[in-house]
Amino acid sequence: TTQDGYGPFLTLNGANIKNLHVTGTITDDSYQSFGGIAGYIGGPSTLTNCWSSVTLKSTFDLIHGSRIGGIVAGTSSTDNSITTLNMSDCLFDGKLEGTNNSNSNWSGLVGWIYNTTVNISNSLFAPASVDINGKLYTIYGNFLTFNESGSTLANLYTTMAGSSSTYTQGTVATSEELADGTTTANLQNGRSEVIWVQDPVANQPMLAVFVNAVKLGDVNGDHNIDENDLDVIVKIVMGETPPGILKQA
Repeated sequence: TTQDGYGPFLTLNGANIKNLHVTGTITDDSYQSFGGIAGYIGGPSTLTNCWSSVTLKSTFDLIHGSRIGGIVAGTSSTDNSITTLNMSDCLFDGKLEGTNNSNSNWSGLVGWIYNTTVNISNSLFAPASVDINGKLYTIYGNFLTFNESGSTLANLYTTMAGSSSTYTQGTVATSEELADGTTTANLQNGRSEVIWVQDPVANQPMLAVFVNAVKLGDVNGDHNIDENDLDVIVKIVMGETPPGILKQA
């Protein structure tokens, strides 16, 4: 694509996205900004209970690199006024890959920010792997113009500690804290409604809304999509999940 700023959703303006899990791979070989869920926030938008397991790849290698966000690539109003991005209870556990370009800026949740009031809370950056040459901001990227008045960045966690090319934002969650439920409890943050639970498969926090989600397609792992998969899906929906069947979408 030639659009600067892309993802499963190209542009969000007045959007309310919730309870969404995105997987797959996005590969960029040009000077682009791209995100695991949205490329560009062009007007007031809200993301709640959004989970990106996307592999983000950049092969572009010129003086200016790409700007990549695990959830959102960038924010800016379409009319240059101050806009708003509200993000709560979001998770990135995908992969970041881009060894060709040392000039790219990578961000765990949100990439470049311009003329935007940003409210991010109760969210986690826990990448499956990171193999990049560029700079990594664990939560948010370049603040070209950041409207600090009214903005809140609260209760954010990352599994990436700082290094010469990593800018740590949020609280670093250790592998022990991920596994023993400490980080899950911290993300739940004392709320009565259950938002975060411990994933029994990955042994780390997951969003509760996806606990009973059904993975469609070759559910039983026999490399065929047929009536046998439908039988398994029905059993999952009825609460009779067979042993060894992955129940997360």
